[in-house]
Amino acid sequence: MTREHAGKKYTVRVGEGGERSYLYPKDGWDEAAARAHCKAHGGTFEPASSKVEETELPGHLVPALNPMIKLGEE
Repeated sequence: MTREHAGKKYTVRVGEGGERSYLYPKDGWDEAAARAHCKAHGGTFEPASSKVEETELPGHLVPALNPMIKLGEE
């Protein structure tokens, strides 16, 4: 769901058991304001990273390891 604080929008994601995560868009929130808002709600703030990380697909999603996945026309 989307909420607003001091004219700035942020997203609240609610998971199983009521756990929440707040997402603050960079174009509306600076790091200090997002950190303060998160802390005021009892959260632990983790700033977004601009670092791009390479990840590996789980084995069941690798075409070479899963005969059920077909790429292109055969």
